[in-house]
Amino acid sequence: MVDTTATSSKVSTVFRSIALEAQPYLLRRASSLERSHARAWDLVQDTFERALSHFHQFRPGTNPRAWLLSIMTNLFIDRCRLRSRELLSEPSTFSELPAPKPETPALWRSFELDDITVALRRLPPPFQTVLDLHLTRRCSYAEIARHLGIPCNTVGTRLNRARKMMRALLTAPPSSLQARTPPTRTRAPATPPAARRAAAAKTARDRDVSRNHAPRKLAA
Repeated sequence: MVDTTATSSKVSTVFRSIALEAQPYLLRRASSLERSHARAWDLVQDTFERALSHFHQFRPGTNPRAWLLSIMTNLFIDRCRLRSRELLSEPSTFSELPAPKPETPALWRSFELDDITVALRRLPPPFQTVLDLHLTRRCSYAEIARHLGIPCNTVGTRLNRARKMMRALLTAPPSSLQARTPPTRTRAPATPPAARRAAAAKTARDRDVSRNHAPRKLAA
C-alpha cells in the first residue's frame, strides 16, 4: 500500500522550493501585465494554486520557471477575457450622453477676401506689417523679428493685438467698414522725358526774353 501522506508531503516540499525560487521573477512579470501591485500578487498566487493542483504534469529535469510562467500567462489571458465579457454585459451609457455641439466655423471663413484686405489696410502700420508678413508671406516669428529688427516677444504681442483689431473690424457693421476705409491715392500720369526737356527749354527762353525786354536804368 502506498503511503499517500508521505508522497503528498514530499510533493509539497519540492513545490515549495520551486515556488520560493520563482516567486520574485513571476512577480516582476505579473507587475508588467497588471496595473496594480495587488492584482499582480493575486495573479502570482493563482498561478501557484493551479501549478500545485497540476504538479503531476510537471516533468522533472525541465525548467520549472518556464512552466510556471506558461501557467501564469494562460491565467492572465483568461482574466482579460472575463473582464471583456463583464464590460460587454454592462448596460451602455452612451445613449445618455448629450449630442456634441456643432463646430463653430472659424471667423475668417465667413468673410470674403476683399473684406479681409480692406480691414488689413485699416490697421496701423506696425500691426499691418506684422500681420501681412505672418499671414500672407507665411513668415515665422523669428523671420519677422529679423526682418523688422525687433524681439520675437514683440512680434507675438503685435500679432495678438493685430488679430484683435481685425476681429473688431470684420465684425463691425459693413457701413462702418466702408466709411472708414482710407481713400486710394491716385498718381498723376508720368510726363515723358522729351516733354520735360521741351518744357524746360521753353521756360529758359521765356526767362531770356523777359530779361531782354526789361527796362534798363539810366546812368546818373
